[in-house]
Amino acid sequence: MVLDALRRLFSSSSAHPDKTRRIEMRAHDLSAKEGGAEPVEVRGEEYRLPALEQVGSSLAVGETMEFMALLMPEPTNPHDPNAVQVWSLKDSVQLGYMAREQAEEYPDVSARLVETKSAAVCRATLYRLRDGWDVALHLLGPDACLDELDANEAAN
Repeated sequence: MVLDALRRLFSSSSAHPDKTRRIEMRAHDLSAKEGGAEPVEVRGEEYRLPALEQVGSSLAVGETMEFMALLMPEPTNPHDPNAVQVWSLKDSVQLGYMAREQAEEYPDVSARLVETKSAAVCRATLYRLRDGWDVALHLLGPDACLDELDANEAAN
C-alpha cells in the first residue's frame, strides 16, 4: 500500500499512474534527537482505527510504543495543500495526517521532498488511550529539516 501511494505521489501522470514504473527514491531520516523538539501531533486517528489496532495490537491502555513513521506530502489534497500523510513504515498502513497547524510550518520541507522525489521518516510514538489512540512524531523543526535535506543532497 505504501508503494502504491508513493507511485501515485511521484507518478508523472496522477490520473493513471503506471504501476510497473520503477521508482527511484530516497528516504531522509528527519528524526529529532531525544528531547530535541516538541512532538508534532497527528490528526485523524479516529478514521484509522483498524490501522492503529494493527500497529498497536500488543498495547494495553496506558502503554506506548516507538515506531518509524513515513511522512508523505500530499500537495494535491483538495482540502489542504500542506497535508502530510503519516504511515507506519513497518506495517504499511496510514495512521493519519500531520496536524494542519503544524504542517503549515513545513511547506518548504514538503516541497523539497516532492521536488526531489524523496520521502521522510522519523521516530514516532503510539499511545494507547482509554478511549482511542494518539500518535506523536519526533520530527526536527522546519529549518533543521531543510538543513538535513541539504546535507543529504551534498553527500550524494
